[in-house]
Amino acid sequence: NDSLIFTLLNGISISSDVGETWTEIPEPPITGYIRLNLATNDYLYVSHGCQIYRTADLGQTWEDITGILDDVGFPSPYSCSTVLAMARHDDQLIISMYWGGGKGKLFVSDDYGTSWTVLNDFPVDHSVNAIASKNNVLYVGTASTLSGVYYTTDFTTWIDFSSGLESYDYSVSQLVATDEYLYKTGGTLNSYQISLPELDTHWESTQLVEFTLSQNYPNPFNPTTTLQYELPRDAQVKIRIFDIMGKEVKALVNNQQNAGFKSIQWNATNNAGQPVSAGLYLYTIEAGAFRQTKKMVLLK
Repeated sequence: NDSLIFTLLNGISISSDVGETWTEIPEPPITGYIRLNLATNDYLYVSHGCQIYRTADLGQTWEDITGILDDVGFPSPYSCSTVLAMARHDDQLIISMYWGGGKGKLFVSDDYGTSWTVLNDFPVDHSVNAIASKNNVLYVGTASTLSGVYYTTDFTTWIDFSSGLESYDYSVSQLVATDEYLYKTGGTLNSYQISLPELDTHWESTQLVEFTLSQNYPNPFNPTTTLQYELPRDAQVKIRIFDIMGKEVKALVNNQQNAGFKSIQWNATNNAGQPVSAGLYLYTIEAGAFRQTKKMVLLK
């Protein structure tokens, strides 16, 4: 359902009104942290380490679908430790598992995760950090500076299209595919794009052209949230938190910064280091002539 949003905040919460209200749903039988992996029209997928659970009824029942995922991997001393990425590919699911030491495996499921098949034809054993799918083509990006970015249409033939990237830019943290471009980040502060489907072309660096303030995450939060922003050029930057009455609560940033992608955390304290009360807060960035404000919600 495209109208639903999921978040992790003292459990799994769901919103059907773009974050105005949140409802907590029952959690799977997991002890420890939970990671939200993927939400489709049929299931919500979560994980803890290498355990994967799915629910078709918003947490009323949970099914362990780990199957072979944590068994078909690498011999000792390696052991399966976490899910790195999960994505829908047409009617299939693709998942990347990490075994430590930079090693990983890709798996495919034709039945929403009931059973899994390892993709043994993937040409490298480096872990895959990011997966994207568009127009029947699967794109994956590894975490290694020795391999790079690959695509396939049949899971058997994999094409390395890392041409134009420097060594440290081979490493991928995110992939986003549109009808025209595939975008990547990771390895360095640089971001890149490549024209699709002409994958014999080179990657091009995508330079920032404007200042950007992103929505904080998680939101709502308790007690810590992360604010991200982008600077297309060097600037004097101020980031401040205000209460709903417009009174400054916290000055997070006030210095000269170089261009690039930035992030900073707020731990829900004021300028005196004291915890603030739950409620709606505003955060504002000033960078040169640029100014932007967004809302965030602190829960207690």
